Amino acid sequence: MRTVASMVAPVSNALYPVSAKLFKKSNDVAIKYLKKFLFIGSLVFMLAGVGMVVFSNVIVLVMTGEENIEIQYLLLIMAFIPLSIYINNIYGTQIMLNLYLEKVFKYLIITNDISLPVLSYILTLNFNLWGASFSLLITEILLTVSMVVYVEFIKKQGFLGVLKK
Repeated sequence: MRTVASMVAPVSNALYPVSAKLFKKSNDVAIKYLKKFLFIGSLVFMLAGVGMVVFSNVIVLVMTGEENIEIQYLLLIMAFIPLSIYINNIYGTQIMLNLYLEKVFKYLIITNDISLPVLSYILTLNFNLWGASFSLLITEILLTVSMVVYVEFIKKQGFLGVLKK
């Protein structure tokens, strides 16, 4: 899972300078450009998640040298976290930061960073490893949803055109 998630960083690093230039020209042009990457990247990470689900037993066998149903289930729980990371990178890093929404971006990240250990503690006490996995999944999805909802809200309200420094 970490290997797949680590594939987001090179894409993000290569994409940011291009998206920053496009945002300087036009918010609408930049958003259209990023939507293409959102679609393509989401498809790639969705397929990777499906691959992790379908081949979870083989992945666990190769990585650990033995069949381990518990690790396999943990992999199943976390298989789509890389997709969530990719989507929140597009909406957070690529869009929010280029629209000078750093305060909102930081607030969402800090809220997530505080929520994760609290939720992990509560769920781990009750559900052990499953609780830790679910807390990571839940907080990652909440972060992604909050970024998507915020950006889509400001788009719908027509604020995109005025968000420039």
